[in-house]
Parts: sequence; structure tokens; C-alpha cells
Amino acid sequence: MATIKTSNRKTNITSAMIKNFFPKNSPGRFDWIFILPFICFACGYFLIAHFYGAKEIQTPALIGKPLQEAARELSSRNLNLRIVTEKPDAELAAGTIVSQTPAAGKHIKENQSVFIVISRTLPRPLAPNCINKPIEQLQKEIAGLQIKKYHLPNRYPKNYCFAQSPAAGAEITDRLILYISTGTNKPVIWPDFTHKPLTQVQAFLKNHDIEAHTIYPEEQQKSPELDALGQEILPVMQEQELIVSNQRPLAGSLLILEADKLPHVQLEVSAN
Repeated sequence: MATIKTSNRKTNITSAMIKNFFPKNSPGRFDWIFILPFICFACGYFLIAHFYGAKEIQTPALIGKPLQEAARELSSRNLNLRIVTEKPDAELAAGTIVSQTPAAGKHIKENQSVFIVISRTLPRPLAPNCINKPIEQLQKEIAGLQIKKYHLPNRYPKNYCFAQSPAAGAEITDRLILYISTGTNKPVIWPDFTHKPLTQVQAFLKNHDIEAHTIYPEEQQKSPELDALGQEILPVMQEQELIVSNQRPLAGSLLILEADKLPHVQLEVSAN
């Protein structure tokens, strides 16, 4: 019976404390009883978030860096990477970061995302068909392209393109290389005209559209006389045949015969 009395006494004391804290007929008496659990929950949430929540860090500077490098840097800081779009840029390498959100230095929490815009290269031009076309005609077609020309002997007419790299229709990654023909001219060994008749040598040179300047023994220091047609007048000599005694270029010289740059030939003659 003593235990029962003690229990009843404790119950009476607790009831008295509640009555004093929440007087009878108080409008907020039962409201506090319902609000108290929510207040406890909120306090617990903020305490847990403070001690165990995600930490705030500064957003790293990513602009100008390659995509792979930015991904490694964000991963080391427990941040996520999100690509928003690609922006064409002719000067930057593909995959270079041109903008970011949040900006560098802004505070961000771990496991959040950084949104970026990366560059992409412009479409590369296609190589035009340049083969079998004169270089004058190609000037408009290759305008604005990086060009490298090589002039080589070939069976194609002079100043015609006979090869190209890359091929027609392929993308130009660096520059367009054109191989331009210089004609079929090849180095020739200049013949030996000495001890041969002058008329025979002149006829040979004329067949190749080459004119020779003749020097006679008695008039080596005089300018040759020309007729009305501009032909050299041979001096009056005996009916003996004139023979080539010396020549320029020398026999055995390697020459390239070009239509617009023929060799200057001198023949020194003497009487047979």
C-alpha cells in the first residue's frame, strides 16, 4: 500500500506542474503539445546537417582547360560535371571549356554539378578538283585556303596542275598541296659544235628556235650588221666554208631548254 501511495503522490505532482505551465482554459495549452515534436525534429536536423552535412568549397577555374583535365579536377573535389552545349570556334581546340556555371571562386557544396560549355571545331573545307586546270583558273577556287605549290616537270602543259593532296572532295586538315607542271623540259647535254660548218650549226639551232651570235676572226670587236629583216649579214669572205672554232655554252654543259628562257649562244668561226 505504501508503494501505491508513493506512485499516486508522484502523479499528483506531475499533474500540478502541467496545470501551472498550461493554465486551465489557456488557448495554447494543447497547441504546444503538438508543436513540440516538430521543434525537436528541426533541431535534430540542423545539428546533423551542421556536423555531418556536405561541406562548401570554392568552384575551380575551368575556362580554357581541356575537357579531360576539367573532369579530373572536379572529380578530385567530389563535384559533378555537366556539359550544356558545344560552341563552334575556329581558334580553340575541340573540347576546350569556354564558360562555366557557377563561376570560378563561387561557393558550391560537394556532389553538386558544374555546368560547362565546350568548343568544337568548324567544319573543315573540302578540297576542290584542281587536276588538269591552269593555275590562273584555280585562283578563284582555292581563294581562302592554305596552299603549298610544287613546280615539277611533267607531261601536262606548263602551269597546269597534275596532282593534288588531299584528293578532290576530301577534307583539308592542314593545307592543300598542288603540283604544277613546268612542262616536259628536261636537262639536255649541250652538243659540241666545234669543227662543224657554220651553216649546219645555224640550221640545227634554228630548228630549236635558238639564235646564235657569230663572231668572225677579223671582226671580233665589231657589232654584226643586220639586214632589213634583222638577220645578221655575213661578211664577204672567200668561198671557203666557215668552221666553228669555239662556242658558248661549252660542249657537255647541262641546260634546261625553256621557251621563255632560251640559252645565249655564241659561235666563234674561222676559215677552213
